[in-house]
Amino acid sequence: MQPSNQIGRFEPTLFSNTSGGFFDTNLTYNASYGADNGLSSALGTVHLADISFDNTDLGARNLSFADVYRTDNGVGASGLLGLGFPLNGNIWAEAVVGLYGQTGQAVAPSVSSAFFPIVPLLYFEGDISAPIFSLELSRLGPQAANNPKTSGGTLPTSPQATLQDGSMTFGAYPSGLSESSFTWSSVPVVTISERYQDYGFPSSMGNRWTTQLQAVYFNGAKLLDSRLQPNQGSNYALIDTGNPIMAIASDVLAQITNAWAANPDNYVIPCDSPFELVFQFGGSNFTLSKEDVLVPSIAAIDSGNWGGYATTDCQAQMQPFTPTNNEIGPNTSQTHQLGDVFLRNVISVFDYGDLSNAASRPPRIGFRSTNS
Repeated sequence: MQPSNQIGRFEPTLFSNTSGGFFDTNLTYNASYGADNGLSSALGTVHLADISFDNTDLGARNLSFADVYRTDNGVGASGLLGLGFPLNGNIWAEAVVGLYGQTGQAVAPSVSSAFFPIVPLLYFEGDISAPIFSLELSRLGPQAANNPKTSGGTLPTSPQATLQDGSMTFGAYPSGLSESSFTWSSVPVVTISERYQDYGFPSSMGNRWTTQLQAVYFNGAKLLDSRLQPNQGSNYALIDTGNPIMAIASDVLAQITNAWAANPDNYVIPCDSPFELVFQFGGSNFTLSKEDVLVPSIAAIDSGNWGGYATTDCQAQMQPFTPTNNEIGPNTSQTHQLGDVFLRNVISVFDYGDLSNAASRPPRIGFRSTNS
C-alpha cells in the first residue's frame, strides 16, 4: 500500500472491498509503513484472490493481500506490489502464527505459501523457474530536457523528463543477460528460533533487501564510513524500490554537502557543479548519473523561466538517515536507503535464495551499471 497521489488533479481508484473474486481469511492484519512520511500504521483483514498479468501467461493462485480499513493518519491507500521477503511482511508471519493458533499444528508450506508475496508465490506454485525478479527503471534526461519551457513540455508537476522506459522481469534475467552479467552482493540471513519453526516457519530466511555497502566516493575522494553503526563493517544499504530518492547516513551525507557548501543542511547546488557520486558493492563501483541526483529546483524563479523550474540551481535527491535501534546489527542493518535515484543507474536482480533454508543458498542482489 502507499499514500494516494495528492499531486494530480484526481486520485487513483482505491480498492473496493465489495467487489468479487476474493475471500476473507478471517485473519487481521497490522502493519507499519514509511518513515514518518507515509502510513505509520494500518489495520485490516487478509484476503486471497486469483490474479493474472495482462499480456503475459503469468498468474498466481490464492495471492494474499491486505484490505486496509483503518490508518492512524487517515491517508488513503491505493496498493503496492509487495517485493519483500515473506518474513519482511506482516501478512505471511501473522498468517502462520494465526493458523497455528487455530489448529495447534505446524503450518505446512503448501498452506503457508498462499500468504507469500507475489514473486515467492509464483515460484512456489511453479509459474516461474527461479525465485528472482529484475528491474530496469526509466532514466532521466539532461537538465535542458528537464525544463518544460525549453524541452517542449513535460508533466506540469514534475521537472523530470524520461529518456527510456523501464522494465520488470519475473523469474529470469533480462533478455540477453545472464548470472555472469552482474556483480553479486549477499543479503544477510535471519535464523528462525525453534519455537517459530514449530509453527511452520523455515529454519532461515532473508529479512530485508539489504547488502553491505563497501565504500562511498564523492568527486574522486573516498568518504569515511558511517559511525552510526556500532560494529565495524556493518555499513549496509537497503535497496529500496519504494523510496523515490536516497536516504544516506547523516554523517556520510554531511561529508558530501560540506564538499560543495560547507553546510551539512544544504541540499541545493548549482546544476553545473562537479558531481560524481559512486557506491561500491561486491568489489565493483557504480557511478550515479549526475542528472538522476540533481534535479532542477521546483517553483524557482530565474530570468530564463519565470515561475517555473530553475535552470541554475538543482536540488540533490538525498536526505539524511539515522538508523533506529531495531535497524542496528548485521541481520537487520540499514545504514543507508538507496531508492530509485540509485536504481536508475543499474539493472538490478533480486534473488530470494532458498526460501526454506536460506543458510544453504543465501539471498543476494545483483547489479549491472547502465552508465558507460
